[in-house]
Amino acid sequence: DREVYSDKLKYWTLSKAKVVDDADTTSGKAVSLSDGSIAQQLTAPLFSNSEYTLSFRGKGTTAYIEVCGVALTQTMDTESRRYELHFSTPAEVSSSLFKIKGTSCTISEIMLSYGSLAPAWSPAYSDNDKSLAEFKNIKFLKVISPNEVKLITYSLSKLLVEEDEVKVQVSVGAEEEIYAKLSLVCKRKA
Repeated sequence: DREVYSDKLKYWTLSKAKVVDDADTTSGKAVSLSDGSIAQQLTAPLFSNSEYTLSFRGKGTTAYIEVCGVALTQTMDTESRRYELHFSTPAEVSSSLFKIKGTSCTISEIMLSYGSLAPAWSPAYSDNDKSLAEFKNIKFLKVISPNEVKLITYSLSKLLVEEDEVKVQVSVGAEEEIYAKLSLVCKRKA
C-alpha cells in the first residue's frame, strides 16, 4: 500500500496543480502543473555559501524553481526522467521558500540534499506510509516491576520499504535512556 496516512500534501501549497496517478514514479503519484505551482516553506534553513542538489522526476515543458532565493530553470523531455540541479546558496540566505512553477508539466519525487550528490528518492519521514499506521496509535507503555512503575516512550523510524514488506526500527526508553531497539519486519497484505 503506497498511500500515506498523513495529509498527502500537508506541507505544500498548490496553485493550479493537482495530484495525479503516475506509473513512472516510485510512489505512484505526481503533481501536474498547468500554469501552476507547488510550494512550501522549508522546515530547516539552508546553510549559506553551501552546495546543494535538487533532484526530481519530471516531464513536460520547463520547470522554474526557486530554492531560498536561488532561481533555477530546467527544460524537460516529454518522457518522464530524473533531473539533477546543482547550486550554491548566497552568503546570506534570506528566504526559506521552495517553489516549482510550470506551464504544462508533471513533477514527482522531489528531493533537496546538502552537497553535490543526489541520493535515491524515498518518502519523507513526515509522510508516514500506511504500512506504519498500526504503530502510530502506540503512545505510551508502562513497565511494571516489583520496585517501580516507569513511563516508557518510543520512537519509530522506517528503515526500508519494499514491494511486499516494511522494515521498521523502534527505540524504547524512559527518562532519556534507551533500553531496547527493536527491528520489525511487517509483511504487506496481499
